Amino acid sequence: MPYLRRAADNGDDSAALLLGMHFSDEGRRDESEPYLRRVADGGHGGASLILGMDLRSESRYAEAEPYLRQAADAGENGAAFLLAADLIDQERHAEAEHYLRPRADGGDDEAGLLLGMSLDKQARHAEAEPYLRRLVERGYGSAVLLLGMNLDAQGRHVEAEPHLRQAAGGGDPGALLMLAVNLLRQGRRKEGSHQLDQIIAMGNKSASSSTGSTAQ
Repeated sequence: MPYLRRAADNGDDSAALLLGMHFSDEGRRDESEPYLRRVADGGHGGASLILGMDLRSESRYAEAEPYLRQAADAGENGAAFLLAADLIDQERHAEAEHYLRPRADGGDDEAGLLLGMSLDKQARHAEAEPYLRRLVERGYGSAVLLLGMNLDAQGRHVEAEPHLRQAAGGGDPGALLMLAVNLLRQGRRKEGSHQLDQIIAMGNKSASSSTGSTAQ
């Protein structure tokens, strides 16, 4: 390690990268950052990705963004996904789409999921549907509820129902609520009200358990 540090301090970027990665892996961010930043500022995609991830983990999103962008532009898919997720959170959907659509159209499921979510947030439901449907067909459980919500938002309530039922089968309150809303939209008030009663009962049971645990 002393040899590596001397080499890095004498301007060896390969040594600086290895040293920065080592310190980053150990959680010694104050020590890793100067080495990674130097190599990343020289255009190295891998160093940019690691530095961007480290900065992001410390909630320094504004500082992380240019490094994640540089890494994504260098072909680092992990950076593209992290950057896109942050851009979506900031409602910067067009920028996120720039990174996600080529990857999603190339068959990348993670990119397809993020893109589908981004398009749905923009009420571009018809565009989002094929990406979400592809994921459901490939067995992505997390996409089932999203597809059901997407179809429901398009007014295709009957098509949405089986997906919402599948998602609600695990007892997720959010999925149960969406199923209840779907049934009410179809005019099936008795079934919709039954679903709402289930959600209320789950909430009461959870509250009772929490109160009991606190009392103990």
